[in-house]
Amino acid sequence: MERGGFQIVARFASGPQKGKQAGSWRVTDGRARMVAAASDPALQFVEHTAAGTMVAMPGVLTWTLEWTAAVGSSDPVQFNVAANASNDDASALGDFIYLQERVYSVAK
Repeated sequence: MERGGFQIVARFASGPQKGKQAGSWRVTDGRARMVAAASDPALQFVEHTAAGTMVAMPGVLTWTLEWTAAVGSSDPVQFNVAANASNDDASALGDFIYLQERVYSVAK
């Protein structure tokens, strides 16, 4: 892997707020940023920046961010993340896309 990236979102998985922003994100380094969804500006995604795609050590990329659960809600939260790993040769050959979805219960 020569370059890579990611995008993650946290939404309520069920209940009256299903599909809406769950909790809040805090980005703690310049390798990631928050962006609003075009369809719903209240829905926040965290994704890599251009600088955040550069590999510091062979095969290793890191980003630092924090997620805090919504106060007073016990509805389950669904995290969706997409990540990519690229050989940076300007073609789709040797590039990989990874998708993951996890649902978690939030303790009060």
